[in-house]
Amino acid sequence: MLLKMQIGLPKINNANLRDERCVGRENGLWEGFEKGREEGRKKLIRNKVRKLCLHIFSRFEKVIAMNNRWNAFIYKCWAPIYDFFFNRGLFYAARKKVFEHIPVAEGSKILFVGVGTGADLAFFPLDKTRVVAIDYSFDMLQKAKRKYPHIELLQMDAQALSFPDHSFDMIVASLIVSVVPNPEKALLEMVRVTKKSGHILIFDKFVPRHKKLSIAKKIIRPFIKLLGTDIGVSFEKIYESVKHECHVIEDTDVMMQGIYRKIVLEKRV
Repeated sequence: MLLKMQIGLPKINNANLRDERCVGRENGLWEGFEKGREEGRKKLIRNKVRKLCLHIFSRFEKVIAMNNRWNAFIYKCWAPIYDFFFNRGLFYAARKKVFEHIPVAEGSKILFVGVGTGADLAFFPLDKTRVVAIDYSFDMLQKAKRKYPHIELLQMDAQALSFPDHSFDMIVASLIVSVVPNPEKALLEMVRVTKKSGHILIFDKFVPRHKKLSIAKKIIRPFIKLLGTDIGVSFEKIYESVKHECHVIEDTDVMMQGIYRKIVLEKRV
């Protein structure tokens, strides 16, 4: 005889199970919501801190805006050691790359704007050209005069050149556009004193093409200005002021991933 045994199983209350699942889902959704809200709160705080820092450094930057008086002082300090840092190694190689094969017609009249200690003069045929060189820093000019006593060296502001219009066949502006308080004004002056079809050769540091200044560089920019130079100058921006008078015939990266560039402008006829 087969005995039928009934095994008693606990009854499952489907309604309770559904309620528990709903509660679980609700708890999960709530936890996700809380996590998302916390992340959003942190992001909002980070953005506020970032904006506050940029605002503070922007105000600080205006307070210590570059000016001729400060430049005269800081380059008085730089003059004794300038060549040690900027006319050897990487910078000497860069200067050589920029200036070594520049075609200069015999008898050309050349103006060096911001000649400094005269580091760039060594790359030009001084005996076959008529050279005038200017700098705002008296102390830097004294260094240049000891190297090149036969060159006409004048103390002058690049933003207010005292030469007549169309005076020079070529302008050489090496590491000066990023130094003057008003780069646009300096470039306008260079274009003004250049003859028609003449050239302006610029070697300087600029914000790389199609890029914005990084947050880190925005923060350190005011402190770099205290050293006598600006890492936030955009060539494309200052070129807007002169593009109706000249055009770019060369724009080459020289070093530091496009921060330092060689730019040649030709004045329109």
